[in-house]
Amino acid sequence: MLFLSTGLFLTAFISLFAGNLASIMNAPEEAYGLTVSYIRICGAGAVVIISYKLIGIALQHANFNEFQNAMRSQEPFRLG
Repeated sequence: MLFLSTGLFLTAFISLFAGNLASIMNAPEEAYGLTVSYIRICGAGAVVIISYKLIGIALQHANFNEFQNAMRSQEPFRLG
């Protein structure tokens, strides 16, 4: 729940203050609108990025040693 809250907060914060962030980064006047749009798009991905990282952490701690060893192997992947 903490990660979801953090992701939603970052998404809202970055989306609301994209114009201020572009000003802090000294975006050129002619690219200011596109810079604000880019910052909003990247900010909207915060929930996805945090969810992806959380799933990765959960999989690492779920004892998937056989799968990890197979992925590190130099042999072709064999099913069955």
